[in-house]
Amino acid sequence: MAFINEFISDPDVVAYNIAAINRHYLKSNFRPHWTIDRERNIYLREVASGRDEYVGDHTYTLYWRGSLIETELRQTSGKNDDHVAWREYFLLNLALPAHLEISRSEILADLKEALAVRNGAGVYARGKQKQSIFDF
Repeated sequence: MAFINEFISDPDVVAYNIAAINRHYLKSNFRPHWTIDRERNIYLREVASGRDEYVGDHTYTLYWRGSLIETELRQTSGKNDDHVAWREYFLLNLALPAHLEISRSEILADLKEALAVRNGAGVYARGKQKQSIFDF
C-alpha cells in the first residue's frame, strides 16, 4: 500500500489519540485529515503553520511505526518557466527520539514520500504537484 490523503475516521481519531495531539498544538479541526500509509503504520499530519514572516513554516507530526515525531519544515512553491508547479521543502527540525536515530535515513525517505503525496494540502490539494524538491 502507498500513502494516500484522507479524512481521519472517528475510530482512527481515538486509536491515534488525535484529540490529545490537537490540544497539545492548540489545533482545531472540523474534519481532521492526514496522509497515511496504513500498511507501514506511518502518517503525516500538519498541526501548525506560521504567520507573518514565518508564513512558510509548518509543523507536522509524523507517526512512524509507533512513535510520534515532530518535524518543522519551511515550504516555498511556484511555477517554473514552463508553468510546471513545484514545491520545495527545507528541514528546520526533526525531533527524533534517541532510539530512532539509527533509522534517520529511512524516516527522512518516508517523510519525503508522504510530503510528495500530500501535495501541499492533503485532501484539499488541487491539481497535481509536478515537482517536489527536498533540501534535506
